[in-house]
Amino acid sequence: MRLLHTTNIRQQEFSDGEIPKYAILSHRWVENEEISYQDFKEGRLLDRSGWAKIQQSCKIAKGLNHDWIWIDTCCIDKSSSTELSEAINSMFYWYRNAEICLTYLCDVRKDSDPARIFKIKGSSEDSEWFRRGWTLQELLAPQQLSFYDLEWNYLGTRSELVNELQTVTGIDNKYLQGGTTFRSACIATRMSWMANRTTKRKEDLAYSLLGIFNLAMPISYSQGEREHAFERLQKILLEKSYDESLFAWRMPHDFIEAKSQSWELDGWCRDEWGLLAPHPCCFAESQHFTLVGEAIGRFGPQDSLAITKESVNLPPTPLIFKKRVALPLWTIPGVLVGHTIAAVIMRQLVKHEGLRNIYPLNCWQRGEDGKLHRVQLYLRPGRGGYRRCRSAELRLDEVPRSVRNMMRYAKPMEQVSIYRLLMVKVLAFRVLQPPPA
Repeated sequence: MRLLHTTNIRQQEFSDGEIPKYAILSHRWVENEEISYQDFKEGRLLDRSGWAKIQQSCKIAKGLNHDWIWIDTCCIDKSSSTELSEAINSMFYWYRNAEICLTYLCDVRKDSDPARIFKIKGSSEDSEWFRRGWTLQELLAPQQLSFYDLEWNYLGTRSELVNELQTVTGIDNKYLQGGTTFRSACIATRMSWMANRTTKRKEDLAYSLLGIFNLAMPISYSQGEREHAFERLQKILLEKSYDESLFAWRMPHDFIEAKSQSWELDGWCRDEWGLLAPHPCCFAESQHFTLVGEAIGRFGPQDSLAITKESVNLPPTPLIFKKRVALPLWTIPGVLVGHTIAAVIMRQLVKHEGLRNIYPLNCWQRGEDGKLHRVQLYLRPGRGGYRRCRSAELRLDEVPRSVRNMMRYAKPMEQVSIYRLLMVKVLAFRVLQPPPA
């Protein structure tokens, strides 16, 4: 790790076991004004605003009794792909392990109105810092974080401004405590925090999320990776933790319009996609999803999930009926006549409800009434497998209070017995994933 001494502003490299206590800077890069590692090494420093930012960062850190500081612009040799890859995969932990994070908002001027604490000077918009992809982990990871305006006036700490931060970012204040407390949020919720953020390079939308999900992956800025990085991140997430909220997203209508105008795929309809979202913006309305609910049992082991280049194979799931057609377990007859009647009824219900094209997730959304609503996907059968259809929508069904005597929420072993008894076929779902544009 390469650090700057806050007194003489000279660089020094430290091996992992020798890293001293240090401060760290979070900021928004200004085009053509930042001081790179090469600039620093060759002494090209004084003619850009980035040099003044480095000087002030060192001054503030020194005033807080820190001898060392890490600044991304000049402490990473970006000409080395190996060093850049290591830095990107380590960055979350560098911010988490820092003694304090100094957050510099270059477009904000301190205002006497508390409601304008993060507003761009002369504007009603919030600081650009809140719209950048990389600054999400810089907000969440540090144990201690302080904000400063464009003139380095102190604005307050993350703890002091937690309510204002919740308003600006949409992140619940319980996740703004520093460290890794936010990782208790489900995948969809964490993805929603990135939905309205941007990065200069498309690949960085995926790379800036690595620390948020405690992942590591090879870093590449090749042409092919530009379209594949976010999908590859999601596949790594599935391999590590089977959190079904990853599939709980809605494609924005303007995204569908842009997609349909820019490219076409044989056999794919306009509203179709796969299970893996094409962009973090699809999670914009997923911030209130949770995994706290009564889970549906899956047929077969959980690791029956299979991921290929063209598809995601979901574990088979019991059929789920709307509340008005749920059947109490005691109605299942134990005699041959009753067995036959029940089988006929169930087959008719399946046909009527179109349930073969619905996939229920072990993921819920809490409504304004406080009730949990199960998230379900619309699927459409086609050549080679299913496709997610109506991709701008999610089906939300209210969870009934009396779950123990509803077939739709019976225990896994009870469900297996029921379906064997009634000879209703349980489908496996091979959901195709479209190739990138």
